[in-house]
Amino acid sequence: MLQLSQLRSPIQEVDLDIREGRFQQWLALCAGLSSILSGLEVGYEHYRGSYSRRVMYTPVILSGVLAGASVWSFFSRTVARSVLPVVSVVTLGDGLLGFYFHVRGVKRKPGGWRLPIVNMVMGTPIFAPLLFGVSAYLGLIASFLRRGE
Repeated sequence: MLQLSQLRSPIQEVDLDIREGRFQQWLALCAGLSSILSGLEVGYEHYRGSYSRRVMYTPVILSGVLAGASVWSFFSRTVARSVLPVVSVVTLGDGLLGFYFHVRGVKRKPGGWRLPIVNMVMGTPIFAPLLFGVSAYLGLIASFLRRGE
């Protein structure tokens, strides 16, 4: 069985990493990698939807921009403080806009919200844009963390 003293050591190590500023770089890198993965998924799903609207290109483009800003933030403190928060906020806003469009897409299916299970499964995935926004949220959190020397 896990003892409290055994658990305290990893928790103290994470606390030290956050206080010393090492966590900021790695969280920015995680935001970039998750942005790449979600961008690939969005690109494939919107390709299946034939990119029927121009707004469907924005998450694909912004995922690349966020990935670039996040990787650049890994190496530069200035970029982590200036570029990463702006790109993260824009990407997060795009995720919220996508959530609106996906909810509207379910409503436009035959039966609308009267057949929610069928239209949520067969229609647009409602929570996919919010999942896309998680990478932007990670980038935003990383931009506010303290950076080590």
